[in-house]
Amino acid sequence: MDMATNLIFLVIFGLIGFVISKIWGINPYRIFSDIGTVVIMVPLMFFVINASLNPENALNLIEPMVDFFVNNLPGIMIGDIAGSLIAEITGEKI
Repeated sequence: MDMATNLIFLVIFGLIGFVISKIWGINPYRIFSDIGTVVIMVPLMFFVINASLNPENALNLIEPMVDFFVNNLPGIMIGDIAGSLIAEITGEKI
């Protein structure tokens, strides 16, 4: 999926989430932000634990760790932009 389609999808998802939070009182923003945190933190913890168990292997783990974050950076930025758009549309603070 290209970035423009991803942005449109996330804005629509944000509007649906806003409606859900107003109708049922469930906060989908918080649920998915917690899931996103886990998705980012688990690989980071894997890299750190692996590097601390074998310090000689730490240099070999730097490149995959940087690649992981660089590959996820565009999606993270699109998500932040979509969140800002939804906050502006709905008038709520994130």
